[in-house]
Amino acid sequence: MDIWPIDVLTKGDVYVVNGYGKVKDGTLIGSSLGNAIHRKTGKGVILYGSIRNMQELKDIKSFNARVKGHDPFYFKDMTPASFNAPICIGEITVFPGDVVFAKREGVLFIPAHLANRMINTAGQIDSQWNDALKKTTF
Repeated sequence: MDIWPIDVLTKGDVYVVNGYGKVKDGTLIGSSLGNAIHRKTGKGVILYGSIRNMQELKDIKSFNARVKGHDPFYFKDMTPASFNAPICIGEITVFPGDVVFAKREGVLFIPAHLANRMINTAGQIDSQWNDALKKTTF
């Protein structure tokens, strides 16, 4: 049920999923799907829900995940409602194509139409972005 959205991912995509904040019974990604996502994208996931097989996922080099929690059991009482459509992650609406900036402390979604402008006009806290950062493409 949850592999078909992964089939259409491409290099550089980030898999963003609304698991409605469920930790218990909300493990939408385990080591098999995590490996499949990483193989397709080279990236990881943003999941407003939980994962299982955390140690196996940690062992995937360069796989990153921002999740609500982890639980050893499979998900239940959940059905996919949409694919490649706007979703809510907590109280934030995320659109397909948004740029994801994720750190251990949190996640920022930047609307695609604002990303380039933000990079070219916004500076780092207390200073301008260096030339290498300005040349980075998303």
